[in-house]
Amino acid sequence: MCNATFFSISSADVMSKYLGESERLVKQLFQMASENKPAIIFVDEIDALCSKRSDDETESMRRIKNEFLVQMSEMAHDNQIIVLAATNRPYDLDPALRRRFEKRVYIPLPNAFAREAMIRSQLDPELVEKMGTKDIHELAKKTEGFSAADLNILIRDALMIPIRNAMSSKYFKYDKEHKTIVPCEENDPSAIRMSLFEIQDPDKLLVNKVTKQDFLKSLSKVKPSVSEEEVKDHERFTEEFGEGDLVAKTVHHPPKAETKTNTNMNANTNKNPSSSNNQRTDTKSTGNKIVLL
Repeated sequence: MCNATFFSISSADVMSKYLGESERLVKQLFQMASENKPAIIFVDEIDALCSKRSDDETESMRRIKNEFLVQMSEMAHDNQIIVLAATNRPYDLDPALRRRFEKRVYIPLPNAFAREAMIRSQLDPELVEKMGTKDIHELAKKTEGFSAADLNILIRDALMIPIRNAMSSKYFKYDKEHKTIVPCEENDPSAIRMSLFEIQDPDKLLVNKVTKQDFLKSLSKVKPSVSEEEVKDHERFTEEFGEGDLVAKTVHHPPKAETKTNTNMNANTNKNPSSSNNQRTDTKSTGNKIVLL
């Protein structure tokens, strides 16, 4: 669906402490989508909004779920409005909501090829060239079970190691060629004993480049956030409720996506279903999620 208006919301965007306000916000969301066709409504962490109904839940929460289900049913035959949702707790979803989504797609954790591509995309090209294909490929293999978020944490931690080393270093030397001051070991012939805070011109300080050893050091501390049990739960859900072989595949050479219209729901104050900003800039998937269409 090209040139579609995109609405990105979470449960916090439609929840209100005032009686009847939450249902009105849900209804307005679908009205705005209807007025701006073609449109895509994306609900992140939909399990927080439409979990299984029970006898002990509040009346207001029950009305919100009912309104959302009613709106989903009314736009079921409108092929110019698409509702997408994501969750990492698929078994917590209300069965009535699950039936209203025609497809349930499992996005697994990134494989070795995808992890290698993510590592390359987040590192400076000069650093990628310095590490070489062999080291990056080895790092991708060692991060089996990591999600995209885990990889991001790992890379940020590794990039901080040279800075931490500079802060704790007790010896520095002057690089006359580049007119900089760099941390060094005690046995270096040009080593001068000083602390980081004794450097008179901080602009001349140059920390060491990130190396493969820094990444291996970070790997000993950063662990995967997704357990094997969670992965098995998602795979079992896909086998039970997935529409055929609907498992997202890694594309080795994905085409560049065209820029789509991203309309903030706050653009019109008279139809604002939420006081928060709904524009999302982070488009990276963390993996191990169920996407509902």
